[in-house]
Amino acid sequence: MSRDFAPIAPALWTSPAFLSLDGDGRQLHLFFLSSPHQTSAGCCRIREGYAVADLKWQPGQYQAALANIIAADLVLH
Repeated sequence: MSRDFAPIAPALWTSPAFLSLDGDGRQLHLFFLSSPHQTSAGCCRIREGYAVADLKWQPGQYQAALANIIAADLVLH
């Protein structure tokens, strides 16, 4: 079953952790919050290759953005 709607709280845009990210980190975090790879429980089990393909990024770009959102304590990995 797919989701038609994924709520993203407006408070995200004032979150110090989110604001500490660069553009790639913000985009990846929003991707994790709203992508088709998220389950109804709010978890993502996504392989790097899928994210890289969906975002049209290079692997190094994905790895750097992921490291930033992990360091900001926005995701558990």
